[in-house]
Amino acid sequence: MQVTIVMEAAARLIGLELEDGKVELIPALWDRFNERMGEIESNQPGFAYGVCRGMPGQDFAYLAGVRAAPDAPIPPGMKSWDLPAQKYAVFLHRGYYREMPETYGHIFNGGLAQNHLTPVPEIGYERYEFVRCPNPDGPHTEVDLYVPVA
Repeated sequence: MQVTIVMEAAARLIGLELEDGKVELIPALWDRFNERMGEIESNQPGFAYGVCRGMPGQDFAYLAGVRAAPDAPIPPGMKSWDLPAQKYAVFLHRGYYREMPETYGHIFNGGLAQNHLTPVPEIGYERYEFVRCPNPDGPHTEVDLYVPVA
């Protein structure tokens, strides 16, 4: 798997949080967030983020959101998450959204090791660039997967 190593600056995101940690509810969360995304004063138009804290089944939390300025107001019912400055291994997922768990499997079951990278228990995320995701579940969708590494 091809990987790019990047150092990302700290950032603030605002969005909707998965309320009970069940990963199978993430698609419905995105449906609700897409309807409300325009309420947020984004400082990076054209992008959205799926942010993960913890592992499914182990104190897992997820936010569907956009980057926002530090002083942007938080719309009712939404949350604000702060991403720390972090080193990331960035992998490309190409294909249907429903196939993303397979891509993560390849990353954690070989992609990191092949590139001599060690994951760390920090916040990871998916970055959706709207021009590369023209169809919410089409076969040509491209999503950048940011895995925190040491």
